[in-house]
Amino acid sequence: MRKKIFRLSDLFLLLGFIPTGIFMLNGFRFMETLDASTLFLKPWMMLVLFFLAVVFWSIYLYLEFSRGNIPQMWITVIFIFVLILSLAGIVLQKNPYTIQTLSDGPRHLPPGYDQYATYADGMVSISLPISRAHTQFFLLSVILILLFMYIGFFVFPKRVTTIKPLRFFGYIIFAFVASLMIYSYIAEGSLYGPFLYNLFYTQGPLSGLKSYILNSNAFGMCLLIGTIFCCINHSIEKKWFYFPLMIIFHLQMIFTFCRTGLVVTGFIVVSYMIYSIITTFRGHVVRNIIMSILLANTVLIIISFSFASYLTEGLFIPYLYNALMSFGNTNSLESRFKIWAITIEIMKNNPLSLIVGEGYGTLNYILFHVCLFKNGWDIIPTHNSYLGLLAQGGFSTLLSYAALLVYSIVLLAKNYRKSPALLFAINLGVLAFSLYSIIETIHYLVYGFIFILLVACGALNAKKTI
Repeated sequence: MRKKIFRLSDLFLLLGFIPTGIFMLNGFRFMETLDASTLFLKPWMMLVLFFLAVVFWSIYLYLEFSRGNIPQMWITVIFIFVLILSLAGIVLQKNPYTIQTLSDGPRHLPPGYDQYATYADGMVSISLPISRAHTQFFLLSVILILLFMYIGFFVFPKRVTTIKPLRFFGYIIFAFVASLMIYSYIAEGSLYGPFLYNLFYTQGPLSGLKSYILNSNAFGMCLLIGTIFCCINHSIEKKWFYFPLMIIFHLQMIFTFCRTGLVVTGFIVVSYMIYSIITTFRGHVVRNIIMSILLANTVLIIISFSFASYLTEGLFIPYLYNALMSFGNTNSLESRFKIWAITIEIMKNNPLSLIVGEGYGTLNYILFHVCLFKNGWDIIPTHNSYLGLLAQGGFSTLLSYAALLVYSIVLLAKNYRKSPALLFAINLGVLAFSLYSIIETIHYLVYGFIFILLVACGALNAKKTI
């Protein structure tokens, strides 16, 4: 009997995305704004959207559970435990939140913000009100996020019977990344020349291109995701053109000035190429010898020329030396150190921080405004996923995240032989964003590739896997 590709339960899953998406899109506005009454999303709207999402996803769970797609009890217990502690962190947060910290002096603040900070003798005393609307939004957000993760990780993958959606999702990613690049060439075309000039000639200030997306780092991360899906789609289709496409994405990333992305993407490209050469060597001896020579020579030339230029301080290929100095600038890393220090300072101000954390949302709300009053920075969030998880939910949240990573490794080990290339490619995505999470708060992209891993394993364990 042929299995249905689309079920009634999937309709309710998709319906739940709509109110949840509208709800969560307002998240950063609640984290950046002291007066929640000025925001579009009002308390009654939150309750309506939350109610719709919970109803749709409850129907989805009922339909899937009735088909036997039920997670093991220990998984459900862990989710309930994490949910309770996450809610406790928000409810137990001090209101108003007060902290006294070092400051260089009064800042130019938005209108009406002066009443929340007092400057004296190199210190600033901050008192942040946390309104009912803020608390309500953060509480409901935690419930929706954990419910979504519970469904995405441990329910939906059980009903997947084919890996075809992964391939088509890759096409969507490629189309999206291509649109970013084309838009950048058209709208930012005049900036490419000055960028290259400053990079290779002057060591001048560099501002990465961002296309039509949030910022240049986001553009770089999209290119990294596109590169990983080149690996995933190649593992399924075995088409040669995915290799030059990876290189194109990598070269485009130079113009985003996303330095971590460049390093991580280079690691992904080289790792997958080496893996592909090793695993297919006997079947394509001549092709793989040529690829090995090209790859080895390219890597060797880049490394040796870079070292020679650096060690001679630009006497050898001065243009390369200028580029190395530009990309080696540590200003952004130093600013991250300051953000991490402020995050730790906030945690020390709360005796319960290591147990229940500052709470989802409230952490970023506090961090944003402490940075604003203390240093005049308009910045959010912690720029380190691991520190962010610890500060947000205490050790229980950080350990739960670690347990999820361990679970994915166990799943990889159990299913690796069923499709080695595919699972290797997917786990490059998990590894890439796990590394990237050291300097950015982007563990949600790790979640995304763990979800893809779970879906792939669900399909590989089904009778129909193509």
